[in-house]
Amino acid sequence: SGEGDWEWKFTGIPVMLLDCGNTKNREKRRLQFILAEQGSGFPLFSDTVDNLTDYRCRTETFHTFHFSKDHRVRVGLSFDDAMAADDFLESVQRLCNNPENICLKGPRRKAPAAKVRQPE
Repeated sequence: SGEGDWEWKFTGIPVMLLDCGNTKNREKRRLQFILAEQGSGFPLFSDTVDNLTDYRCRTETFHTFHFSKDHRVRVGLSFDDAMAADDFLESVQRLCNNPENICLKGPRRKAPAAKVRQPE
């Protein structure tokens, strides 16, 4: 879809929530994007970051990513402030590049199979 094909859904505060998964009912680490209602903190939208999220900066105040429940759908975040948008982008990149959050990376490329020779 083109840059002008977006439909406005919610206005709120973008939040990243890193769940370290150190409890019995949540064993897996995960990162979530949440759009919280200003004032109440009520979640208006949330999505879990995965290896296909593909978070990107389109303009200095507009970022996009793939929705985890249907990766054909792109979600856009429009920021009022370029510095806040840049801070959010840097935080996403830092968390996704952290080796502890390996589940957020893309699939690893398999190393070419090595041939082993046995001595005769």
